[in-house]
Amino acid sequence: MRNCPPPLVAPLALFALLFFVYQLNLRQVSPDGRASKMVPISILEDGDFDLDEFHLTEPGEGLPRFLVRRGAHVYDAYPPVASIVALPVYALPVWLGIPANPGLLGDVASKVAASAMAGASAVALWLALLSLGHSTRVAWFVCVAYGLGTSVWSTASQGLWAHSPAVLAFAVGIWLESRGRSASGLAALAVGGVSRPVMLLLLPVWLAAVAGRPRPGAPGESMASWARRAARTALPAAVMVLAGLGYNVWLTGSPTGTAEQRNAFWTGVFGARSMWDGNFVEGATGLLVSPSRGLLVYSPIVLLALIGIWRIWRKPAPYTDPRHVRLVRAASAACVIGYLAYSQYLMWWAGHAYGPRYLTDIMPFMGVLMALGLETPVRGRSPAPPPRQRVPWGWLVLAVYSIAVQAIGAFCWPSAREGRTDLQYYGNLWDWRRTQIVSCLETGPRFDPVGVRLLARLGIHAQARPQERD
Repeated sequence: MRNCPPPLVAPLALFALLFFVYQLNLRQVSPDGRASKMVPISILEDGDFDLDEFHLTEPGEGLPRFLVRRGAHVYDAYPPVASIVALPVYALPVWLGIPANPGLLGDVASKVAASAMAGASAVALWLALLSLGHSTRVAWFVCVAYGLGTSVWSTASQGLWAHSPAVLAFAVGIWLESRGRSASGLAALAVGGVSRPVMLLLLPVWLAAVAGRPRPGAPGESMASWARRAARTALPAAVMVLAGLGYNVWLTGSPTGTAEQRNAFWTGVFGARSMWDGNFVEGATGLLVSPSRGLLVYSPIVLLALIGIWRIWRKPAPYTDPRHVRLVRAASAACVIGYLAYSQYLMWWAGHAYGPRYLTDIMPFMGVLMALGLETPVRGRSPAPPPRQRVPWGWLVLAVYSIAVQAIGAFCWPSAREGRTDLQYYGNLWDWRRTQIVSCLETGPRFDPVGVRLLARLGIHAQARPQERD
């Protein structure tokens, strides 16, 4: 029967495939996560969030941008969501003391944790697509394209970026909503928003689209009754958001945390009052077609999502269940909100990063739309599964290209040819003769010293990765 839970074999195989691929580059890559990967060790060993014991600063040097000082202690400057979600991966090695070197433990455990989050987000997306009535063939194609053909591979799976728990939380939120659990789904979205604060903008839109709808069969529901239902739906999410804001206030005295402090260099360079004084037209264009940041350059498979957006807003609706229509329309709104918000951001290119890193946040929502762009689910209540259909070869070509580009980032970024994140780096974002993809290919693969030693035992000689930069 269609309403039976989907078999576990396929989603487990999907997770295993993605997790295996994520480990192939034998390293973790997350310049923003240099402090985040140590926080779980501090929590498990000392029961606190401070990082004093790891001596992450050199005597006489200023505080790096990934740290913040509160009183006599130093803390991670980024939201602690990634570190908290990673705790189960860290627990056993920390308690066993293996490996004893905290730096090595942080490198290995953070990569495993981030890869698990990215792989689990693909599983959640898989379950959501099946709940929406899509075929397993389309679910496989979309989830592999999502997990390997977007920055979910080159960024979210490679270290404790703030994007890692965000894509997991957003995918889980989509799945829960597809099962009719609006309050839990909105709470999951809120967790992702706390990790990536810009995406908090989607919460009221999502609530209005899917949680604040009238009850089926109760067209005469009063406004007061509707407001009470909406408040009950929003309450768990509000608790999550308040917890995140409260942590920021405790740490920095500001609800926005350290965002402006971390990006002070660029506000100074451009003479901007805040990080929201960006050039919207440049940002919107750059996030789509910049040779070193454009989404359509790095992951053109997401063009499928444009077809999905067109289908979900036309009539008749492609889904029989009105809840599913509202969910996918909310997903399209989330993509637009994320894209427009980051277009206005002063540093729309996300600093020293591979591809359109900021748009990693909207990839789970893109996945839902990609499935609809590829296949319209069977209408009606027939227990028969959706018909099997081939994926057009054109989409297969775009998927293979997208995966190849993300593999370059996973294996070769950062490239020494890119230089430091300064005005020259910014200028190169529009230079088709000096693209990031080509620079990474010219530099070639980079591995951690541990990975280099492992390959040497197999008779393969490789070069260690360069020092990560701000």
